[in-house]
Amino acid sequence: MKVWEIKPGILSSQLKRPAIIQLVLVNHIRKTAELIDEEIGEFTTEAAKRAELVLQANRKVLDRVANALLEKESLEAEDLKRYL
Repeated sequence: MKVWEIKPGILSSQLKRPAIIQLVLVNHIRKTAELIDEEIGEFTTEAAKRAELVLQANRKVLDRVANALLEKESLEAEDLKRYL
């Protein structure tokens, strides 16, 4: 039986870990998950800030396109190029 195929109830072939090792592993997994969550939070916050800056920098173009869409409901590629 391979280590990754350990089944409950087969004590003779199972690897037993002392409780302290289990606790260390659980803490490591929890800390790793917290670090991942923190990194993802930082990435998404930074991406949202960059997106807002891009939208603000292009506000006039966005307004022109929005107004054109209100008039026509859809724009062809050539129409859109005029507004960009």
